[in-house]
Amino acid sequence: MSSLPGIIGLLVFMYARPHEFFVELKDYNFLYVFLAASAIGIIHDVSERRTKLIAPPLTPYALLFSAWCVITLALRRPDALKGNAIIVLVCTLLYALLAHGVQRVSGFYRVVTAIFALGLFVAYVGADQGLSGYQCVIYNPAEKNSRGWADGRDCYMVEPDGEAHDGTLDCIASGRPGIAYLCEHAGLFGTTSCGGGRVRYLGVLLDPNELALATALATPFAFALFEMRATVARLALLLFALVVIAVEIVFTQSRGGQVTFGAVLGVYFVKKYGIKRGAMVGAALAVPMVILGGRNDEAASASTLERLNCAAEGIKMLMNFPFTGVGYLQFTENHFLTAHNAYILAVAELGLPGMWLFGILIYLGVKIPLSVVQFELPILPLTRANIVAAQEGRVIKALGTAMLAAMLGACVGIYFLSWTYHYVLWIHFGLCGALHSTMTRTYPTYSCKLSWKEARLVFLVYLGYLVVWTGFIKYKGAGVL
Repeated sequence: MSSLPGIIGLLVFMYARPHEFFVELKDYNFLYVFLAASAIGIIHDVSERRTKLIAPPLTPYALLFSAWCVITLALRRPDALKGNAIIVLVCTLLYALLAHGVQRVSGFYRVVTAIFALGLFVAYVGADQGLSGYQCVIYNPAEKNSRGWADGRDCYMVEPDGEAHDGTLDCIASGRPGIAYLCEHAGLFGTTSCGGGRVRYLGVLLDPNELALATALATPFAFALFEMRATVARLALLLFALVVIAVEIVFTQSRGGQVTFGAVLGVYFVKKYGIKRGAMVGAALAVPMVILGGRNDEAASASTLERLNCAAEGIKMLMNFPFTGVGYLQFTENHFLTAHNAYILAVAELGLPGMWLFGILIYLGVKIPLSVVQFELPILPLTRANIVAAQEGRVIKALGTAMLAAMLGACVGIYFLSWTYHYVLWIHFGLCGALHSTMTRTYPTYSCKLSWKEARLVFLVYLGYLVVWTGFIKYKGAGVL
């Protein structure tokens, strides 16, 4: 398919960010280059009849959601429309290019393999960063989560006898006056940690929590590769990926990432051992990560209370503006922190209509791979062509299971992060659309739709969650509701 080079280039741009550490590439805007290449490739494939015009059930709701984002911003903050609309537009384009540009098992396999490889790459960089020494890092104190730059001077955070040491003071004392310094890990490609050692990457994965979630969502594809062909090499790759990603997530100290990683593993163990034993095994594997990568009790409690306060503010925004919310990307204009919860962010900024549309996107993102897993492949006569078809069926089943694990993990992970408009989440929406398009093209009897009964149920369940969460916030005494 002509669209694949552009799509894979987009994924490399989003995940690996080579233009941020290769000086020769920094002046080129690869986002628009790869978007254009992908779109031109799809048009060419359609003209050559290699691609059909198939509309996955996610598509109308993705378009409506994006349009509603722009409408709420136009109503609430028309002066901010020009600069902010680009984010949701890119999200929509990412979804559309993946969902409509990938329609064959071979193409879907290549895209998923690329995402796994990129996820493993950034996880390796994070793990290496966490194992590297501390250096003095220059940063911008005006930005809470700014990228740092190691200046080459070593520092340390622990004395030889095990006592804590403030290496930042050493960096300041021996550094240039007027420059802000921290003592942090310095890793590959100019990456640095933050918050006293929490590893992170670059670009959209600059935050440790977002790096942890993105890499946890790449984990299921290692299982899929092994399911397709159970070789020693693929088993070694699976084990290597699990170790690297687990170590990186521990170093991020992200509780949400650790829970997501456990949820992803739980899907596979539930499939193999049943619900009870599978859930227990998945939880047991996540416990060491929580112990090793958790923050101290005081910091964890403060973080939890902070998140509950943000949720309380989000619910108040919904109560004040139930139809439009405070407007797309306007949460931080009404509160000094973001929501730290994609579900709360959607209702706070987009009101009840936006809440409903986002809930439908999440629901279909889970339903599509689940329907693929449950789909009974046709039994065909034993011929050379049908043997190839059977192999494709095994591949699509394995990838469907991986997508189900990834989307269930995403449902958990975005509970802790403001990922409503995050590119990685929308890439996974696009993968679900591509999975539907691939199944529709390969198996004409396959079908997955959203009924009005399901749509109403999504709205009621989402509303019920808000009611329960409001009660919990009041019980904890966080915020004023």
